[in-house]
Amino acid sequence: LAGELDLAAGSNAAVAAVVAVRLAESGVVWSIVGATVIITLFGALQGFCIARFNVSSLMLTLASLIGMRGVAFVLAGGTTLPLAVEHFEDADAVVATRFQVFTTASLLAVVMFVMVGALLQWHRWGREIYAVGGERVAAKAAGVPPTRPLVVAFAISGLCSGLAGALSAWIQVAAVPGGYESVLLAAATAVLVGGLALTGGRGSVGHIFLGVVVMQLLTIYLTSIGSAIYVQFITTGATLAIVLTVDLLISPDSPAHQYFRRLLSRRTSATA
Repeated sequence: LAGELDLAAGSNAAVAAVVAVRLAESGVVWSIVGATVIITLFGALQGFCIARFNVSSLMLTLASLIGMRGVAFVLAGGTTLPLAVEHFEDADAVVATRFQVFTTASLLAVVMFVMVGALLQWHRWGREIYAVGGERVAAKAAGVPPTRPLVVAFAISGLCSGLAGALSAWIQVAAVPGGYESVLLAAATAVLVGGLALTGGRGSVGHIFLGVVVMQLLTIYLTSIGSAIYVQFITTGATLAIVLTVDLLISPDSPAHQYFRRLLSRRTSATA
């Protein structure tokens, strides 16, 4: 929505998972909260650097992707970090079913969708994110602060990555420093399937939720028929490629859209 990319989502989740296991002695709640807060602050720092120093989010978060992966391995001692046996009961509480449908993790996911949706819909900070994503120069001329929207956007990205990593550590009763590599691809596909514009400034949390549901149902279907893991990757990648192509063709500002529009105009004129 802000017209930027956070490539470090998977690595941030890995660091959060390791930190959550390291903080397990403080209890499941403080373990998850501590890991999430650390990654949220790191996300906010990335947003500040991008906005204040006009750094490319692609290059900065690519560096973070590599660097944070190294941090995860260092904190984990270079190997998978298991949760101590005495904490397994707390881990069971995280995956326990609530209201006959949800687990604690899925309930937190729903809460995050609602909170971020409310922020974007009704809070000034959310409207500023839409403004800088739609037209940054015009937003600055209208008085939108240039730094705060990106700090908030990357802080939310860090919050979601950190929460996902910390929860997964308790669900899997272990932290895998080399894991979560598919998180970025899955997230990008879900938001683009949900109609978020590549150029920023267009999209809603409700539509992205539908994109998440579509991709998750696709994954469940492929798993249920016994498809190999590489088939799931190929299917997800193909879906992302199709969505990107469609977005480029329908976006009025894209060169592809303008080219086909001129081509159609010429054919129409020739026919007339």
